[in-house]
Amino acid sequence: MFPPMSSHQIWWLLSEGNNAVLRQPDLAGRGPFRTPISSADAQEEVPMVHHPRSGRRRRARRLAAVVLALLSAAASAAARSGSGSVLNPDGTVLTAAHVLEDCRSVAVVLRDGRRQTARLVAIDPLGDLALLRIPPLAGAVRLSLREDLRIGEEVEHHGFPQGAREAGRTVRSTVARLRGPREEPDSMALAGEIRPGESGSGVFDAYGNLVGMAYGGREPTWHAVQAGRIAEFLLLHGVPVAAGGPARNPLPTGASRRAAVRVICQGPPIPPRR
Repeated sequence: MFPPMSSHQIWWLLSEGNNAVLRQPDLAGRGPFRTPISSADAQEEVPMVHHPRSGRRRRARRLAAVVLALLSAAASAAARSGSGSVLNPDGTVLTAAHVLEDCRSVAVVLRDGRRQTARLVAIDPLGDLALLRIPPLAGAVRLSLREDLRIGEEVEHHGFPQGAREAGRTVRSTVARLRGPREEPDSMALAGEIRPGESGSGVFDAYGNLVGMAYGGREPTWHAVQAGRIAEFLLLHGVPVAAGGPARNPLPTGASRRAAVRVICQGPPIPPRR
C-alpha cells in the first residue's frame, strides 16, 4: 500500500495546526515535512468567525490529502513496465524474466491500446525468459524462429521505454558478437541503442523471423538471448516452434512492431500456474 508511518508521524498529521501546509511526503522513511505559509495564505485559510469544529475539519482534510498523495506515489513506484512479443494467435507472449520480478499481477497492453490481464505460464530465471498467456488474438501471426544468425547482420526490435506514453519505437541494430557479456553461447551482443523498459522485446531479422529477445545492456552494445535458447524454452513448455530462414526477398519492415506489446508489472511476486 504505502510506507508505514511511525506514531510520531501519525500524531503530527492529526495535531498539526495552521502554522504549516503539507507538501509531498518523503517516501524514504523520514516522514512528511512542511514549509511555513505566507501571511496571505493564513488570512485566506483561517475563517473570520471561528467555529469549534473548523480546526478538526482542516486537520481531516489535510490527513486525507496526505493519504491520497501517499497512495498515488506508492502506486507509481510499484508499477513498472517492460516489453514482449506475441508468439501466436493463442495469446502466448514472450518476455524477459527480470521484467516480472516482484509482481503481484501482470497486464499486457496491445497495439490498439487494449489492456489484457496476463497469466504467468513459465519462467526461466537463468535464461531470463518468461511466458505469459492472454486471451486468444484474432489476426496474430505465428512467429518463426531462426537460429543461423550471422555477425554483421542487421536486426530490429520494437520496445516500450519506461515512462513513454507513445506506441513504442523501432530500433535497428547490428549483430556484433554471437556471445554474451560473459561469453554465454546462448546470448549475443548487438551494436545499437536500447532503453530501460525495452527488455523482453523480440529481435527480428529482415525476413520477419524471431532471432532473439532483448534483455539489457548499455550503449553502444546491448545483449539478447539467441533463438536457440528461446526454442528450447518454448518446446519444454509445450509451445510449437516453426523454423524460419532467409527468404529470397526481405519482408516489409515492421515485423517487430506488429508482434510487440507492453508488459506491465505491479506488486509482489505471482507464482507460475500449471
